[in-house]
Amino acid sequence: MQLSRGQWITAAFSGAFALFGFWSFAITLAPVPEPLFHDAGVISSGEARRPRGEIAVIWIRVAPSGRQYAYPNILGNAEGVWNQIEPGRPIEVTYSNSRDPELWGLEVSGSSLITPQEAHRARRKNGLWGMAIGVACLGFLFYLFLVEGRRHAA
Repeated sequence: MQLSRGQWITAAFSGAFALFGFWSFAITLAPVPEPLFHDAGVISSGEARRPRGEIAVIWIRVAPSGRQYAYPNILGNAEGVWNQIEPGRPIEVTYSNSRDPELWGLEVSGSSLITPQEAHRARRKNGLWGMAIGVACLGFLFYLFLVEGRRHAA
């Protein structure tokens, strides 16, 4: 089997994307982490990052703790959450990992915007996209080696 240099480069990238896709699916198989921590206070600031027009992530800073939390768009309803983020409003954040906090629940002014179970479902759904990417890239690799490799060998 002899592939051109461009095909080998394409194969390497496809393999890397397949591994990334399968890894992004595998990390979503874990249950909601334990223990979950809570941070309550008021919103001191909020920032929505929109690299391509729609919100990719919302950064929320909570006073008095001063901690900052990311609400990624994969959790869903980013626009609805952003509409609730106003400095001075009461907030309670449920998060994991005290060193690098990952948001699992959010309540603003007594209204629940996402629960840990909803966040887990959203992360699992996002992981399914990773699985789809992994399968597609792996399929392309099989095509490249089985079909194109034989074509060059003949």
